[in-house]
Amino acid sequence: MFTIRPFMRLRRSLPWALALTGLLTIGINGAGASTKATKVGTVVPAGTVLRVGDQLSGLQTLLKSDNKDSFPFTVSWSSFLGGPPMLQAFQANAIDVGIVGTTPTIFAQAAHQGIVAVAAYGTVHSADDLVTAPGVKITSWKQLKGKPVAYQQGTVGEAVVLAGLHSVGLKLSDIKTVNLPVTEEAPALENHSADAAVMVQPLVDAYINQNPTATIVQNAPGDSARLTYIIASKSALADPAKSAAIGALLTNLVKSYVWINAHQASYVQLQYVKQYGLSTAEGTKLIEDFGKTTFVPINKSLYAAQQAQANLFTAAGEIPTRINTNAEFDPRFNSIIATAQKS
Repeated sequence: MFTIRPFMRLRRSLPWALALTGLLTIGINGAGASTKATKVGTVVPAGTVLRVGDQLSGLQTLLKSDNKDSFPFTVSWSSFLGGPPMLQAFQANAIDVGIVGTTPTIFAQAAHQGIVAVAAYGTVHSADDLVTAPGVKITSWKQLKGKPVAYQQGTVGEAVVLAGLHSVGLKLSDIKTVNLPVTEEAPALENHSADAAVMVQPLVDAYINQNPTATIVQNAPGDSARLTYIIASKSALADPAKSAAIGALLTNLVKSYVWINAHQASYVQLQYVKQYGLSTAEGTKLIEDFGKTTFVPINKSLYAAQQAQANLFTAAGEIPTRINTNAEFDPRFNSIIATAQKS
């Protein structure tokens, strides 16, 4: 789960969380990934269909913000809640490209699934916070020892937990994991099934507003929660028509974020007020807290940050053996993204 504009994990009490579709339940297997960059297709033939995995219409809203949602090919959208079900959709060959946090790509590689990240972007500050159940007095990650903590395994929420515990010398085994989808975290806190949870904005503010005796312990440590990846299947990238379509999708997505960075008040109305049902003041505060969104090149710096996160999962026994996360990336779209970001 970086961060991005936080449309990725949503609370059950928000009306738009009820619009989820496309959750699949098929096992994860497949071929390994490669960092070898090849050419991007230049022509999208008539009849090409690009199947895109979205999270609660977030990408679609972004593209619509600057009227960049029209393409000379068909885009077939599917909506998911979190990275794990999206990985399952990739394994079922139901989608070609999708959006996830940094963690799902680690699990995809560990499972030898043929998926690579083709773009990465994030904000200045993380949208993830460690929050407490109402009335529970926890003021640091250190105080989580022996406590039930809610997060969804296999997502960036777990990466945040691992990084937070590691920062104070604790291990995953030092807490009691409460594995829940993000839509169930707030109810778990409210009924004290968990003493704390890693929650993402705008859910944090909504939860605190409804539970004034709950507290925000601190922001997520490190960079693990700041980045979002656009991932694609190796089979789609090997198809010149679909790779060209992916390039067009990325170009428009980057340009939409360029527009958003320059028109934040308009974006607040489109995303936070109309889409999420927040007030203008709440949306404005969130967008100011996060800072502007920037695409970063897929290069050695990104590989190193991803490797550090994967090592935490290996040490915690969440993946069986150490992996080389360089294989999770494909930099072929770097120049296309850089050009679009300068527009």
